[in-house]
Amino acid sequence: QLVNDAIAAMGYQPNELARSLKVASTNSVGLAISAISNPYFTDIICAVEAECARLGLMVFLSDTQEDPDRELQVVRAFHQRRVDGVILAPSGSPERAIAYLADKKLPCVLID
Repeated sequence: QLVNDAIAAMGYQPNELARSLKVASTNSVGLAISAISNPYFTDIICAVEAECARLGLMVFLSDTQEDPDRELQVVRAFHQRRVDGVILAPSGSPERAIAYLADKKLPCVLID
C-alpha cells in the first residue's frame, strides 16, 4: 500500500516505451495508405482506427503517396518503432516493402 500511495502522490506514469522493451510488444499498428487524399480510404482508416481503439491498440498512420520508395521508407520506420504489425494499402509496385516485411517477419495485412 505504501508503494501505491507513493506512486499516487508523485503522479507517476509508467513509461510505455520501456515496458514495450520488456514485453516485446508496443500495442501499436502501422497503417500505410497509398493515397490518403483518395476518399476511398476514409472509411477504411476510420474502421481500422475504431477496431484498434477497441482492442487497445494505437495506430500510426502514414501516406506513402503511391511511391514505392516512400512505401519502403514508411514500412522501415514502422519496424524501427517496433509496431506489432502493419496494415498496408500497397502502391503499384510494393515488392520491396513486402519483401522487407517478410524478411523481418513483421505481421502484415494487405488491403485494397
